Amino acid sequence: MENKFIRLADLPPDPTNAEDLKHYKALGMNVCLLTEDQVKLVADGGLNPEYGQAIQNISDAGMQVWIRNMFNDADYFECAEDKTGSNYGWSYEMKKRQITDEFRRFPGVTGFYMADEAYMYQLPQAVNIDWMRSDSHLYASFDQLTKLVDWKNKYYPRAFFHMNHVPGASWDHYLPRDGKIYDYEDFLTEYANVILKRLKGCGRSLCLDNYPFIGENYMEKDYLFDLMTAAKVTRAYNEQAAQEDQAVFGICIQTFKAKSMFDDRKRDITMPEEVSLQMFAGMALGARLFEYFCYRSYNREMFGILDPDGNDRIYDIVKTAGDRVAYFEPICSRYDSIGGYMVPGSLYSYNTSAMVMAKDLFCKPFDIGVESQYDTLVGCLTRGSEKAYMLVNYTDPIRKATSQVVLHGNGVQQLRLYKDGKESLLQAENGCFTVTLEPGNAALITW
Repeated sequence: MENKFIRLADLPPDPTNAEDLKHYKALGMNVCLLTEDQVKLVADGGLNPEYGQAIQNISDAGMQVWIRNMFNDADYFECAEDKTGSNYGWSYEMKKRQITDEFRRFPGVTGFYMADEAYMYQLPQAVNIDWMRSDSHLYASFDQLTKLVDWKNKYYPRAFFHMNHVPGASWDHYLPRDGKIYDYEDFLTEYANVILKRLKGCGRSLCLDNYPFIGENYMEKDYLFDLMTAAKVTRAYNEQAAQEDQAVFGICIQTFKAKSMFDDRKRDITMPEEVSLQMFAGMALGARLFEYFCYRSYNREMFGILDPDGNDRIYDIVKTAGDRVAYFEPICSRYDSIGGYMVPGSLYSYNTSAMVMAKDLFCKPFDIGVESQYDTLVGCLTRGSEKAYMLVNYTDPIRKATSQVVLHGNGVQQLRLYKDGKESLLQAENGCFTVTLEPGNAALITW
């Protein structure tokens, strides 16, 4: 998907319903996960014909198919005997199966979603944290999931390999071991070393979920830190990897009614700007894969883009945001990210704690200086000797803060501006340029 971002959503549509698939694709999705929610993977130990038909249905709808490992289980495709397990506390039974090259019959199968929120290493049976479940040693971990890497390398060497990771706050996924204490960067680096480096000659991702809109009128302070950390680990991995082994940085997009795990805070998505801000923040730091959570609502507990009855809930909001962002896809795809930094708002700064938390991850600014009325995330992009900035209004859109961003040219007399679907040239006035960033909006400049 050259010059196009990868877009997919968890809890995908019914693959047996052509209208459902069409509606999902119209949201801007180009990848559809195939889960077992409507059709089962296995029949008589092999690939279920109904599952094969579901693959074809998605392909006929004009989307790529990624096969979803429903249990985060290393034996999901090859399992000699019936087995039971625990998927983060949810018990499951898995019938024996032997699935190898059957997906080759379907050109639409271009990738595999192999696991969600795996642990850094297999936990011991006895964990010295009283609130952790007694079956936590059964949960998926990087060291176990290498079996899936070897299986894919053997049968589908060119298919995309995707996994999603917890936010940094989920420190139970990288507990101290043998007296050594790990941090979030260590955790993601272990994924790069154990999984990404083991893959051969295929597309692959380093993707995380962190949802910024939980509090009433602010963004969670760890959101910036987590995105910058994951982007840093992706860059470090890519610097050592051959071109055919490069990883795509990805982020999950909050499109559901979120609730804090620690207190009574909760918040729903109410405007397109809340969605576009997340995507622009990721893009500024090099993200080219966006995993929306979630498309269908789960029972009446998790409310996603569609409501529990399958009707549009925030569909139009998400589509409006995605359509705005799409303009930047071919532009950003030409550039590589070298990181980013924050500019505190001179009029008001709502994200000071986030900046303090992430400041050691900031990259050095380019030649042009940036000042802004409200907090601005500045992504630093390069293409050969060409430099570009992506400027993101990094204030919770619910505050409706429109920011004037002033760029000091340092001798530069002309900038090329990409914003609101239009390309234009800016001329310096007294050595400065002014760009207006509305809530949830962004602009890209080159000189």
